[in-house]
Amino acid sequence: MSLKDRIKALIEKEVISPGTYEAVVVQVKPVTYSSGNQGLRLSLMIRPDIEQLFQGEEVTDQVVFTENSIYRWEMIQGALEISDNDWKEDEELISLLLGKATKIVIVHEEYQGRQMIRIKSYYAGKPIHDEFMSVLEASTIEE
Repeated sequence: MSLKDRIKALIEKEVISPGTYEAVVVQVKPVTYSSGNQGLRLSLMIRPDIEQLFQGEEVTDQVVFTENSIYRWEMIQGALEISDNDWKEDEELISLLLGKATKIVIVHEEYQGRQMIRIKSYYAGKPIHDEFMSVLEASTIEE
């Protein structure tokens, strides 16, 4: 696919509509933001193994570890059923988060004049079946 075709596909790609979706964490990156605060960049895939719109589409979320935003991390921990006692190092946390199922609520918000997709809430998701995990692990290894 040429660069021109890829750009056209991105422009024509349908934006994920606001709503509730079953998703799975497919990538986790520790980040130091320009403010100097630590956090995580999460990539979640709308689950293709559950009948819903936008199957296979990815959405990202950024979690900043500050006193004012720690509620988001606590919401994610509750939805993914992990606690601070489950990990000590970043690698352990990444391992715990990858492949976890969650239900997410997506909203659209305007930011600096642009419509942006934002994950508003996280809830416990439906269990993931072993055969889906095998496919997910294989696709994660290939990247």
